[in-house]
Amino acid sequence: MCHVANGSVGHAVIMPDELRVIRTKEAETAGSVIGASEVINLDVDDLEVDSYKQDTVRKLIDVIRHVRPDIIITHGPDDYMKDHIEVGKLAFDASFSSSVPHMFTENPAYPLITPIYYMDTVAGVNFLRRSMSTYPIL
Repeated sequence: MCHVANGSVGHAVIMPDELRVIRTKEAETAGSVIGASEVINLDVDDLEVDSYKQDTVRKLIDVIRHVRPDIIITHGPDDYMKDHIEVGKLAFDASFSSSVPHMFTENPAYPLITPIYYMDTVAGVNFLRRSMSTYPIL
């Protein structure tokens, strides 16, 4: 499980440095509850996630290469919050880029492009649901 933003400014009273620590612990606890083998935090400050920032893109590429996931579940392009939309873009770009041999990071290229699924948005706005019966059996 990977978190990009650190939750640092998501509270009206708790100051960012303290909240960042709280949110990190909450993410680790959530990972434990769902049985995640690892919880990775890219530690980008809230409202500063930028899908064009190459150091963040490379960090996420390296996460994908390290973890070698079967699927990626991330935020969709119609999400209500800028950081979520940027994380979705990052995941999309990093999934493809993780397979490119000459994109150098700490881990070697992962030869498969990991499929991406977008999670539901708040209230299901613009979310498309399909049942398995929608797809033809081959």
